Amino acid sequence: MGNQYYLLGRRTLNGNPVFYYVQSRTELPTLPNPRFLNLDYCRTAFKSQLVKAIERQDYVCTCIYNHGRWEIGNEVHVYHKTGLRTNPNSTILDNLDKLFDFDLDL
Repeated sequence: MGNQYYLLGRRTLNGNPVFYYVQSRTELPTLPNPRFLNLDYCRTAFKSQLVKAIERQDYVCTCIYNHGRWEIGNEVHVYHKTGLRTNPNSTILDNLDKLFDFDLDL
């Protein structure tokens, strides 16, 4: 396995989704509630960068803040060469809406 991307949330920048992530699952227990998360601490990636990462066999998954702690969610897959979703057998829509939305949820 190559690099690891643990997606914490997203926001929109010039109409494009930007994803915030950390690269090690050992960082998750040290992270605060997303409302207090310093986004400068996180790395960022555009959707196209995550698609390329998955295509080169990097591991990308969601993380959900639940009951006071971060939990590993579902692995993210590419569909139709440009889209992202967590379940390759599910609908064709981007279903990463469980990620914390730093535009709406703050």
